[in-house]
Amino acid sequence: MFGKKQFGRKRVAEPQARQRVQPRSAPRHPDFPQPSRDDDGKVRAIPKAVFEGEQGKFLRDLGFGPDDERNIIPQAEDFDRMVQESLSRQEERRCQLEASLLEKYGHNQIRPFFICGEGVLNTSFGNWLIRAMKLMPYDEWNTTYLPLDEATASAMGLPLHPQQSIGPIDELILGKLRPIMDNVEVARGRSKEAMAGGYDPEKADQFLKYIDDQRENIVGFVEQVKPMIIELIAEVQQGQS
Repeated sequence: MFGKKQFGRKRVAEPQARQRVQPRSAPRHPDFPQPSRDDDGKVRAIPKAVFEGEQGKFLRDLGFGPDDERNIIPQAEDFDRMVQESLSRQEERRCQLEASLLEKYGHNQIRPFFICGEGVLNTSFGNWLIRAMKLMPYDEWNTTYLPLDEATASAMGLPLHPQQSIGPIDELILGKLRPIMDNVEVARGRSKEAMAGGYDPEKADQFLKYIDDQRENIVGFVEQVKPMIIELIAEVQQGQS
């Protein structure tokens, strides 16, 4: 086994060793610097007041409204809520899998294993994943389930949970994914410079599409390495037996 160590800044004593992530302050939206809250408490890249004037008609004709999801800038409390919702969804998936395993095999001791683990998520890159890319750590893209005892391992055909984040794997993942973050932030800066004289919907859409593409690249990479990491865990355990 790789040893026992819980992931996250807060150590918690919970049945499934839930790994908690606490994101830091949110990055600025690329379009409008220093946005303020509107009268409904939301922070918008383009304030509601803009939509009430001539520019607002132009934006609405383009299909862009004040409450468009892309126009709302999440704040710290919003990201806290998103992370907690992600954790709740993970718990639901775990409980469903446990029930299925118990019914089929009579054994269901499992625990979530996070592909991007402690050494990824507790870094500036991990914070960027949550805040800039809106990739929640407990969602399916980053999660698989591994058994905690031999009976469940035999039923699932999987290696035992290592009960920790695997440092060398985290370093490899960081090495592969950090360049994406660097490229996105360079593009963010260029987008801000290009719109220094005023909001340009076409340039904004180009940047947002670029963000979507890079998010897909991150998720695709993690999905690709999932089975490889599980095989690596199995090989290590077989070598120790």
